[in-house]
Amino acid sequence: MDSKQPKKIPGMWRFPTDPDRCCIYRVPSSLRDINPEAYTPQLVLIGPLHLSLKSQALKSLDLGDDITYTKSMGYLNMEEHKKIYLSGFAARVEGEYTIDGFKRMIKKDEEIIRTSYQESIAWIQSQEFVEMVLHKSILIIELILSKTKIGLGRQEIISWMEA
Repeated sequence: MDSKQPKKIPGMWRFPTDPDRCCIYRVPSSLRDINPEAYTPQLVLIGPLHLSLKSQALKSLDLGDDITYTKSMGYLNMEEHKKIYLSGFAARVEGEYTIDGFKRMIKKDEEIIRTSYQESIAWIQSQEFVEMVLHKSILIIELILSKTKIGLGRQEIISWMEA
């Protein structure tokens, strides 16, 4: 290995992972340091950059800690809402467009999706990554649909997902 070439370490940040595909960025420290709470999720965790917060919430719950009045409780409540959204979404799709079908689509495009992030997310196992993308995508779609007056039927949702 060339001594001038840095050794690649899985999970180590590379900026960007793919300049042509990169479209998901971390807020720069210069902004984050001004008001960290403004850039820290309060209720919904979307994407891998704050995945450790979910893990901490689950660990606290497993340890029997009282998390009633902490951010952890909000994260865990939202995890339950994600399950409700997933069920609602699953009820509107059929055929090859089942939840398992969407998982296969995400798995097929996993490498492309991963390169959308500014930082390497190699530390996230494939199955966990696919589940994360599925649940976050459905959460966003269901939130949009629930807040609009547009009543999309099964076929319209499928057409939209294929776009």
